[in-house]
Amino acid sequence: MRGASKAVRVLAALLLAACWLPAQAGSPLWLRTADVDNNRILFDRADPQQPGLCVEIQRAMEQADPDLHFKSDPVPLPMARSQAYLASNRLDMLCGLLKTPERLTRFYYPATPVFDIRHKVAVRVSDDVSVQSFDDIRRLGPEGLIMTPYGGAFADYLKRQGGLRVDTASKDMALMLHWLAGGYARFLYHSESSLRAYIRHEGLQDKVRLLPAVFYEESAYIVFSRQLPTAELQRLEAVLAQLARQGTLKRLYARYADE
Repeated sequence: MRGASKAVRVLAALLLAACWLPAQAGSPLWLRTADVDNNRILFDRADPQQPGLCVEIQRAMEQADPDLHFKSDPVPLPMARSQAYLASNRLDMLCGLLKTPERLTRFYYPATPVFDIRHKVAVRVSDDVSVQSFDDIRRLGPEGLIMTPYGGAFADYLKRQGGLRVDTASKDMALMLHWLAGGYARFLYHSESSLRAYIRHEGLQDKVRLLPAVFYEESAYIVFSRQLPTAELQRLEAVLAQLARQGTLKRLYARYADE
């Protein structure tokens, strides 16, 4: 039933896209947003070839609706602060957010996700550990310490599982990968695409590897302020549905996934 409900919402958004965009042409819409720090796969404006998945999605949205424009804060913000700004109407949208119970009450989630992710763990190459589930990690006891960035949805998800030793001492993925390589913890938990991107960027391919187990799969979204007018939210829903229908979102994600 859950899958059917999601399919109905996506279909409704696609139908909306077919009739909404032409009617809105010529109506300028500026949205305030911000890059989130410590997420190279989503925001890396210093790299002109791959400036970040979210940066490219925003550009694709502007191309789909030429009167839609994004004004981004020049300084990347921590995840917690960016969400506080969105909730207090200092921002209009954020890109790349997963669903959590708290976020669903604070932000508007459209029907169309922008990409899907798989939760995985990284371990040291020299570590012959093999785990398939959280129960396997729990059975490791004190040897099963899991790191994940502070203040994000991954930390919330791990804490909801119960019985896990979770360390959120840093929000810096690159730093935590080096901690992992040095033996500070047994696991680093995040999305497969982000883990691969940071391992490659930090040159740690000979020290850190991913285990094959997938702990969870979910979707990431561009989320909006609940204070935006309904007409603007419908317009944005239509733009995202159009990009999904055309395959643009999947093509962009494939450039960054490295899976």
